[in-house]
Amino acid sequence: MNIKLQDIVENIEGLNDFSKMSLPAATAFKAARLLKRLNEEISIYQQTRTQVITKYAERNADGSFRQDGNNLIIPKDKIEVCNKELQDLLNTEIEVNIIPFKLEELQDLHFTPSQLLLLQNFIEE
Repeated sequence: MNIKLQDIVENIEGLNDFSKMSLPAATAFKAARLLKRLNEEISIYQQTRTQVITKYAERNADGSFRQDGNNLIIPKDKIEVCNKELQDLLNTEIEVNIIPFKLEELQDLHFTPSQLLLLQNFIEE
């Protein structure tokens, strides 16, 4: 199954909430595998994102990064190219080898519509 990195980044918190539900053993196993795989991708994304930002960040004379609070400062003439590179990263499709949830195994669980939206990529009917 292919999924955009942006979909993972935007939905990981909600998917982590799903893992806290009381689930039958087989469903809990699938959820744990899914979250493990997605969290691995998030970790790689965060490392790559940091590399992109530091590539464009301003540096002080001593080589340290210039900061505004906790944020690195990107020069105005590099913001657009930095943002494009970050957006390209988010648009990257990755293959996630998981066992999809079957709709029947989720039927006894209570979901809000927004929770189901988070899971839609991982459910087969």
